[in-house]
Amino acid sequence: MNIDKGIRKQNKSIKRFLFSGCFIFFVSLILLISLPKLYTALKISLIFIQMITLIMVISKVENNYLRYIVNYDKILVKTGIIDLTTVMRKNKVFMIHTRDEGKDLNIIVIISSKVKKRNFKEVDKRFLEENQDIYNNIGSIKGKKASEKYYYTIIVGGGFYKYKLLNDIYINCENAFFSDEAIKNVKLYRNIEI
Repeated sequence: MNIDKGIRKQNKSIKRFLFSGCFIFFVSLILLISLPKLYTALKISLIFIQMITLIMVISKVENNYLRYIVNYDKILVKTGIIDLTTVMRKNKVFMIHTRDEGKDLNIIVIISSKVKKRNFKEVDKRFLEENQDIYNNIGSIKGKKASEKYYYTIIVGGGFYKYKLLNDIYINCENAFFSDEAIKNVKLYRNIEI
């Protein structure tokens, strides 16, 4: 599977969806304005169609928006239009794990220092019970530094752009441990036989 081709198809799909959503929105708006003597039920249904179309367009853009910048010592990741930017220092990234959610890929980033953003949560028992792969990997690594606390965030939105982000994290975070699933997805992005 060629990920760059998937990114191009994803962009075309989003553009088609936005165009059709905007077309439906503006056609119903023009009908409301140009025909003032419509029945009340028809006016209410056109307003309802406009609201549903607007909500669908905003949610589609929100779910597929992912931008990131790789600086000298940190990686800035912004998922969604409304979401805050997640800042990760390259030397503080402890572990990267990926989880396939159907057609989508979630990237779990575990760092070794406290961050002041709301995006990171402390790794606790419940998190480790839900993610047995991380528990198995972190147990062998954490033995050396058992007293240290770790924090995690999950990058959810972005579609195929997450494969590119995962590859850039793999290139730039030399000290990070990558799980087998993460390495498999990096190889998938690079078109290397698994």
